[in-house]
Amino acid sequence: MNAGPWELLGLRPDADERSVKRAYAALLKKTRPEDDPEGYQRLRETYDHALALARRHAAQAEPVAEAAVVEAAVVEAPEVAAADVEAREASVAPAMPDEMALRRQAWNDAAPLWQDFLEHWRVSPRLKLDRIAGGGSPLSLLGHEALEVMAARCCATDDCDPGLRETVVEYFGWHEDCRHLERIDGDTVHHVLGRYRADQALLKLYAHCDAHVLGALIANEPPRFAWRLADSSFVNGMRQAVQLVRWQAPELLHFRLDPTVFEWWEQRVLAPRITLQLIVLCLVAGLVLFGISAGFTAETLDEWGWWQFLGCEAAALAAGVWMTFKARPLAGALLRFKAEHADRLLFGDRHLLGRYGWLVPFAVVSLAMFVPEPGAILVTATAVGMVACAIAALYGASPALTMQGYAMVAFLGMLLSGFMNNMFPGHHVVATVGMAICLQTLLQSRGMRQHDLGVAMPRLGAVRAGWLLGSAALFLAPYFMTLPAGAVPFLWLWVLGGVVIGSFSARALIALPAYVVLWVLASARRYSMAVPPEPSVVALQSLLLAAAVYMALSLWRDRRAD
Repeated sequence: MNAGPWELLGLRPDADERSVKRAYAALLKKTRPEDDPEGYQRLRETYDHALALARRHAAQAEPVAEAAVVEAAVVEAPEVAAADVEAREASVAPAMPDEMALRRQAWNDAAPLWQDFLEHWRVSPRLKLDRIAGGGSPLSLLGHEALEVMAARCCATDDCDPGLRETVVEYFGWHEDCRHLERIDGDTVHHVLGRYRADQALLKLYAHCDAHVLGALIANEPPRFAWRLADSSFVNGMRQAVQLVRWQAPELLHFRLDPTVFEWWEQRVLAPRITLQLIVLCLVAGLVLFGISAGFTAETLDEWGWWQFLGCEAAALAAGVWMTFKARPLAGALLRFKAEHADRLLFGDRHLLGRYGWLVPFAVVSLAMFVPEPGAILVTATAVGMVACAIAALYGASPALTMQGYAMVAFLGMLLSGFMNNMFPGHHVVATVGMAICLQTLLQSRGMRQHDLGVAMPRLGAVRAGWLLGSAALFLAPYFMTLPAGAVPFLWLWVLGGVVIGSFSARALIALPAYVVLWVLASARRYSMAVPPEPSVVALQSLLLAAAVYMALSLWRDRRAD
C-alpha cells in the first residue's frame, strides 16, 4: 500500500473512513481553493485516494471476519459440505465498484447541481458556482470533472447567454489553462473558448466602433447601396473595424458575423474612394488657389474672374481625384519620410523648437508689414517670408491637425485674410493670407500648445491673468490718450503673445455675444471722440478684444470645471 496519501493527511495506513474525512476537513481550512488552487487540487486527489483505500480496506476486513466464522463452523460441524462453504463466502464477499460505475455516479451527482445553477444563475452566478464547485462542494474529483464537462457543453451551444459563458469560462479558468478538460472533451472546450473570444471581441467593437459601423457589420446581408461609403469618417471607422476583425479577432467571423457581409464591406472600404469630405477639402483648396492667383493677377470677379475661379476649383478637384487613385504610393513615401526624418524635430528632445521655432521669424516678418509705404523689395520679402512661416507653422502643428483641421485652417485663414488685407493695404495678398494661416494654425493647435506650455511654464495661469490686465489697459488707452508711433507694432506683438499663451476652450455661442456687446460699446465711444483712432489701431483692438474675451471666458470655464 502506498503511504503517500497517509503522510499528507497525517494518518496511519490503517485509518478508517471517518478519520480520513476529519483529517481532510482540518487541512481544508488551511488550503483554500481561491488562495492555492494547485494545493487544493493535490489535497482533493489525496483525499479521494485515501478515502477509496480506507473503504477498500474496510470492505476487505469484513470478508476476512466472515471467513473466520465460516472456518470455525466447518471445524465444529465437519458434516457441512464444501459447496455450502463456498456459497457462504460468495454471499458475504462485496462486489468492488468498477470505474464506469464511479463515473456514472459522478454524473448523477453533478447533473442536479448544474440544472439548479442554470435555473438561478442570473443572481450572483460566481457565488452559486462556488457553492457547487468550490471548497464546500459535495462533489468528488470525478464529480468536478463531470460538472466542468456539463458546463462546457452548455456554453458551446448557440443559444447560451454570453454572460453565462463569460462567467463559467473565467470561473474555471479555461481561458488561461484548459489542458485538464482537453483530455476529456477537447473539441467542446475549444469551441467554447472560440465563442468566448468572439464575445470579448464583440464587446471591444461596441466600445471602440461607431454605431453605424457596428450595425453594418452585424447585418444579415450586404446592402444594395451604401450611401455611407461617401462619408470619410464612416469609411475610416469601417477600415479600423475590418482590420481589427481580420487580424485580432478572427473568431468573430465564425461565431458572430456573416462572412459574406464582412467581405462585402472589406472590399469596398479598403479600396480608394472619393468622399464628401474630400470634395469639400478640394473645394476649399481651390478657393485658396484662386485667392493666391487673384492676388498675383489682380483679377476681380468679372467674366474672366469667374472662369479663373472655376478653373482653380476644377484643378483642385482633379488633384484630389489623382491623389486618391494614383498617388497612394507617393503619399505613403511622403508619410514614411516625415515619420523617419521630419518628425524628429517634432517629437524629440528639442520638440518645442520644432513646433514653435517659427514664431520668432513670424513676429519679425509681421513687424516689417507695419512699415508705412513699403517698397517693392519689402513687399516681395514679406510675401516670401510669410509663405515660409505658414509652411513652418503647418508643419509644427501637424501632430495636432487632422485633415479636417487643415481644411478649417485654410477656410478660416481665407476669411481672416480679408480682414488682414484691410490692415496692410500696401502689401501683397499672399503675405496677408500667410499671416492669417499662421494665426489660424495657432488657434487650431491650442490643445497641443496647452500641454507644451503647461509643462514649460508652471505659472501659466498667473501669466494669462497678467496678460488680461494688460489687454484691458491697451484696449482702453486709445480712448483717453494719443498712442505714440511705436504703439501699433507693440499692440500687435501683445495680441500675438495672447494667442500663443491663451486657452480658448470657451464656446463660441457664449463668447461671440460678449464680444459683440463690448465691441458695440467701444464703437459708440469711438464715434463720439473728436479724433478717432487710426484704422490699424481699430483693427488690432478688435483682435485684442476677441482674444481677451475668449481667454477670460475660458479661464472662468476651466476654474468652474476644476
